[in-house]
Amino acid sequence: VIAIGAILSPDVIRLAYMRGRFGEESVAPAAIALRFYIIGVYSYGMRDILNRAFHACQDTRTPMLNSVVTMGLNVVLNIILVRVMGVGGLALATSISATIGVVFLLGLLRRKIGRLGGRDTMLQLGRIALATVAAAGACLLLDRVMPTARSAAQSLGRLVVITGASVIVYMGCAPLLRVRQVASVRQMLLSRVRRG
Repeated sequence: VIAIGAILSPDVIRLAYMRGRFGEESVAPAAIALRFYIIGVYSYGMRDILNRAFHACQDTRTPMLNSVVTMGLNVVLNIILVRVMGVGGLALATSISATIGVVFLLGLLRRKIGRLGGRDTMLQLGRIALATVAAAGACLLLDRVMPTARSAAQSLGRLVVITGASVIVYMGCAPLLRVRQVASVRQMLLSRVRRG
């Protein structure tokens, strides 16, 4: 979803905001900002999970200090990147600082409670990444083949078709790569259908 959202960010922006004074000239800068923000989504989610893990260990100091350092790093990166990349630099600085903060939190949590199953997790992430590359390839191909949208309605059509096809590619590749999470979701859905 992150990869598809990044590739189709102009269509997402058109669908969400293209009305009133927000015209086509505003789509490009907003899409760039969305593209750089969206690559940090995984880090934002992991940060919340790790903060809760520290709180469960009765440690509120570590997440607080990590947040302070991350905010400071974000400010420094904002100043540097905004001069080079404009509004995209602000978004990228936020994603980079969040990712660095998560890496430090993972290291500190491992020191506190021991092994976190990192090797198995990295193996699964590698398989997910391969399936994501295949889905992103399908997304890029369809994005180039389909006509460019000029309205919110056209963007909706593009998003439905391209996202649907990309998800089908991902779901087709995931079992071949033995992505455990997809198998679990499929099993859960099948069990619900049988109960219904």
